This record gives sequence, structure tokens and C-alpha cells, in this order.
Amino acid sequence: MPKLTNKINEVLPKIFFDLFKKDIILGVIQFGSSVIKKNPNDIDLAVIVKKGKLHKFIENTKNTKPLKIIYDISLILEEELEDIDNFNFGVHGSYLIESFRFGKTLIGKNPFLIFPKTDEKKIKNDIFERMKEYIYPKKKLFESIFFT
Repeated sequence: MPKLTNKINEVLPKIFFDLFKKDIILGVIQFGSSVIKKNPNDIDLAVIVKKGKLHKFIENTKNTKPLKIIYDISLILEEELEDIDNFNFGVHGSYLIESFRFGKTLIGKNPFLIFPKTDEKKIKNDIFERMKEYIYPKKKLFESIFFT
């Protein structure tokens, strides 16, 4: 894997600059371990697609060549941010809002900065629920190996 750097034009694929110039994306946020670790395994990016522009995003990215750096890209639609109290991203809950909020804005805006801080009790509950989702399949596997 190529060495990661803090220089934005070396971290971020050119396609995102193009999408921003074409007014298709609202912003790109780097979050997760790649923001705090010196040598992360990948770079986590949240790409916020402007309202009603998903089809243009797909059209403009469908022929993109494979990237040299390993990215974990979370695509977020601006429409999903209209009800921030019920925001979830797949199996991730409110704790992800805080990761996005404290991420590094690479292009455009970080819409998570304008939302109020997420309730700590809600974050803890969402993390607990996520942990249960991780543990359940392992419990079932254990039971199938040792109790059948």
C-alpha cells in the first residue's frame, strides 16, 4: 500500500474534486482511525451527496479506475440528514454522527457540525445494540459447534 500522507491532494482521489466542482457532492470528511493514527490500514471517508444528485454521482463515478490507496467510503445522501434525531448509517447508530462531527473536512462542508451534540445515553445505547449484533452470530456458531 502506498504511504499515506496528510497532503489533501495526495490523500483524496481526484474524482472527488471533480464531483465537488460539478456541484454533485456537498463535502468529503475523513474520519476514524486515519485521522488519529500515523500509519492507518485504510482511510475512512464520508462523502455527502447533494440532495437529488445521487444519479449524477453514479453516472460520474461508474467508470472510475481502482484506487491505489485503500479507502472505506461511506456514501451519505443529504436527504438522510433532514432527520438527524433518527439518523443511522446501516447498522451504525448515533455514535457515527460524532465520528463524522470530529472528522477532518477535506472538501466542502461538514454538515454534522451544525447539529447539536448527540445525547450520551443514546450513543451508549446504540453502541450496546451494535455490540449485540456482533456477539449474536458468534454465540450461535459456538452453540452449533459445542452443543449439536
